[in-house]
Amino acid sequence: MAEFSFIVEKEWRGHGIGSFLLKHLILIAKENAIKGFYGSIHIQNKSTLYLIQRVGYIKVTPSEAGEKELFFELFFEKE
Repeated sequence: MAEFSFIVEKEWRGHGIGSFLLKHLILIAKENAIKGFYGSIHIQNKSTLYLIQRVGYIKVTPSEAGEKELFFELFFEKE
């Protein structure tokens, strides 16, 4: 597993840049025997959650009361 993160500037969002970056990172990860990614996202960042759900198998750990981030694990292959 490896941690990943990236930011797409607001004016460029919705143009497929995040999808392109994530798919490219997955190719590089697989070439290096990495089985998935993990990280944290803001609880209101539905677009990133949707993006990572489309490319693999995801496990999300709900935030505790008062926290504003979700921890996720993204697996490229079903375990």
